[in-house]
Amino acid sequence: MTLRSSTSLSVPPPRTADVGNDGVNETASASPAARMDGSSFRRSAPSDSPDPARPASVRAPRAARSTPAAPWEKKSARLAGLSRLGEISKSLAKLHREEVALLKERDALITQLRSEDVSWALLATRTGISRQALSKRAG
Repeated sequence: MTLRSSTSLSVPPPRTADVGNDGVNETASASPAARMDGSSFRRSAPSDSPDPARPASVRAPRAARSTPAAPWEKKSARLAGLSRLGEISKSLAKLHREEVALLKERDALITQLRSEDVSWALLATRTGISRQALSKRAG
């Protein structure tokens, strides 16, 4: 009695090249590993003409670079900016002082007019402030 091994490996014979109808050799293997070059994914040959649906990219011309400023020009510009900043700050402080003085004068007039029985509605119309805000300021 002869025992056969159930784990024997069978190796298929190597495939040979077949000759097609036009005389060109074609491999008989159709395995996926034979087409790893990506040619199987290509639908058609690449064309040199641009796609009419896609607009051609248009590059804007580059602006010429400005030459770097001399150190003395940078310092002059910095000093001019600091000087202007100081002027603006002084002007804002002056305006703020004027605003505070006008608000105090307005509040004093509202208190005086309310003491003379002028209605909140009339004061609100003249000042552009709501009656509720006026009554809070006067209180």
